[in-house]
Amino acid sequence: MKTPPRATTCVSCQKVPRVRKQAGICGKCRKSLGLAGIVGAGPYGSPLLRRGVHWLKFKGVTGVSDDLASLMLPKLLMIAPINTLQRQAILMPIPLHISRQRQRGFNQSEVLAESLSGLTKIPVNLDLVRVRKTWSQSRLPHDLRAKNMSGAFRFEGRLAPEVKWVLLVDDVSTSAATLAAAAKAWEGWDGQVWGVVAARR
Repeated sequence: MKTPPRATTCVSCQKVPRVRKQAGICGKCRKSLGLAGIVGAGPYGSPLLRRGVHWLKFKGVTGVSDDLASLMLPKLLMIAPINTLQRQAILMPIPLHISRQRQRGFNQSEVLAESLSGLTKIPVNLDLVRVRKTWSQSRLPHDLRAKNMSGAFRFEGRLAPEVKWVLLVDDVSTSAATLAAAAKAWEGWDGQVWGVVAARR
């Protein structure tokens, strides 16, 4: 007898959604977060994903981004067919503050977005900017993460009329606070904002 698949908890409230296909966010939290869903290659607990993210983010092994992107690609089908996303979606990497990017030398989310674009032909847009420096999310308790990220992002471009999906690319999502703060940049827009990550804690 097969063991039934483990239900995925909501990344925000940690409860199990009533509908399994809600892509990481329960119906109640979708509205408050401004996100239609979050898709990722797998859990951060996976040794393969954890090592890949660590090498990319902290060791600067940017070549691993192609492998991570290949694992992320099938999850995009939960949003829409790839040929539809090619025409009606953009990949929007979560930006680092300029001081942190200068220190690190690159933005791991941008590297991931470029790799994913290379596989899917979905265009990358870099018009989302971080307007203030924030504390590292990994060092904060969950209940302070949303406040830490509040007002941190601004979209300085203009979406083409055909764009129906903004796909926010990041390496890891823990509480969805970063993705939700970025999604505020499109508050009132009639399209959908999704989180697309390599791993989810």
